[in-house]
Amino acid sequence: IWYGISNIVLSNPEEAADLASGSQIPLVRQSIARRLTYELYDQPKAIEPLLKRFPNATPAAKTEILAGMKLALRGQRSVPKPKSWPAVEQAAINNDALTKLVRNISVVFGDGRAIEELKKIVNSGNDYAAQRSALKSLVATQDETIIPLLHSKINYRELGVDAITGLATVNNENTGAELLKQFAWHTPNQKSATINTLTSRRSCANLLLDAITKDQIPSCIV
Repeated sequence: IWYGISNIVLSNPEEAADLASGSQIPLVRQSIARRLTYELYDQPKAIEPLLKRFPNATPAAKTEILAGMKLALRGQRSVPKPKSWPAVEQAAINNDALTKLVRNISVVFGDGRAIEELKKIVNSGNDYAAQRSALKSLVATQDETIIPLLHSKINYRELGVDAITGLATVNNENTGAELLKQFAWHTPNQKSATINTLTSRRSCANLLLDAITKDQIPSCIV
């Protein structure tokens, strides 16, 4: 079915929006949203009809539309926010699952409020799955404001590996020293992640070599 309608999605966004919000086939809803989201740079207006229909869509349709958008934005650091996105945020406010999807998408749209909400999740409670998910979403933004948070989670048993791995993607002159300072307290997995992060950047790699020369880190684990 998707291959039969894929060509009309961009040529007739209004019709595509009607189909996405009214279709009973989850894959169709998700695929239309995904296709329109892919074009936010080149055809930013194409997704507007779909987002305007979002508040009146069924809960299942809302979920699939947001899931399609999230898939399209995977790996993106910053994408222009659609004009109708605030209406989507408002329509999802009373549904925890939808709110989570909206928040993750809003981060890619450069929403500073969403980034701060994710930071609060990382710092709160014992829901490690939610904390890890939030941390990974923050790392994907490569926003420099998350660096202190990543440094603070280096030694956390449940979050340390994700924090250390994330530091490899965000350049900061203090990261190498922070990782080496806490190396002795790392779990084996954290130590392995630390070595990988240190060797991924030249400045950090030099610090690692110095630490090995000074017997601060055993050469056998490198």
